[in-house]
Amino acid sequence: MERSPLSAGDAVNQRKSAAGTAGRPRQVFRVRKLGMTGRVAILLLALMLVPMLLTSWMIEQGWLLPGKNLYCAVPIFLLILIVPLARSIAFWLINRDLVVINRFCDEIKNGNYQVGFDLVREEEDEDQFIVLLRNLSWMSHALAVRQASIHHSFDQVIQKYQRVEEQARTDPLTGLCNRRYFDRMLYRQAASAADAGESLSLIFIDCDKFKEVNDTLGHQAGDQALVGLAENICSGIRTGNDLAFRFGGDEFAVLLPRTSGKQAMEVAQRILALHRQTAVGGMTLSIGIGTTCCLRDHWEEQAEAILRTADQRTYAVKARGGNGIDLENLCFGAKSDQTVYEKLNVVKYAKKY
Repeated sequence: MERSPLSAGDAVNQRKSAAGTAGRPRQVFRVRKLGMTGRVAILLLALMLVPMLLTSWMIEQGWLLPGKNLYCAVPIFLLILIVPLARSIAFWLINRDLVVINRFCDEIKNGNYQVGFDLVREEEDEDQFIVLLRNLSWMSHALAVRQASIHHSFDQVIQKYQRVEEQARTDPLTGLCNRRYFDRMLYRQAASAADAGESLSLIFIDCDKFKEVNDTLGHQAGDQALVGLAENICSGIRTGNDLAFRFGGDEFAVLLPRTSGKQAMEVAQRILALHRQTAVGGMTLSIGIGTTCCLRDHWEEQAEAILRTADQRTYAVKARGGNGIDLENLCFGAKSDQTVYEKLNVVKYAKKY
């Protein structure tokens, strides 16, 4: 038996983690706007100026004589400084921006497409490194747009699924839930009642003289009678607790979780009283009630038993002329408690043991 089928709400919850980044503000990484050509030009300028300045300083200190040892001094100084200079030059040229690019890529990898680089306005002849950064920014923008489009399409699919699911479980004439949904909910509510140790009641409603209404007043009047009865059922049940169904044809059912036989009788009496005020063509109701206390190990059998009992009680009323209510409580064993039969305004009580 199906106890907890996947609903559309479950499907929506499954994509929340993926959609969590869609609402983030766009994150901008700051990079230097100087291209590789400019950086190399500054590097060459530094390579020319630094030896000249060092040589001049050593001459002033008396470590070198003017015009002598110059060709030895410059390579020695460059050799001493080659490692730190190489690291500094590499960091200044590319590594610093690679760190920023890696952070950008990490955000993309983690599903956050609201990222980009802080760049100047695009020019016709741009350095290739700036073009790379600009293309990466456009890539993240395109991914963000596509992600938003996918989420929108997913939402539309979910909404369509919910509409189809609603149509599949709804009776088009009365707007009540249909037999297919009743079969699912009966076993689900029986399982829930068994887990909680609560009682479960079921009301069956069968229309008396419905065929006469169709034959004398027409099928449109018959449809209106069914719609009116559905409205009376919805008015008579307890909102937020009871579930109303069109079982098929002129038969209806009400599933009452956490409801004793006495409480179910009160609901049935309200429905019958409301129907008597709006009855069409002399149509009356035969109502049968089954109540059970679902046990953890036998809830499936008890779900079938309550269905069978409510149906039997309905036809017992019908056999006595209709227009009444009959109840059987299975909580204390089969065919126990009391049967209540109402004929017009006369109520008769009969103990069954």
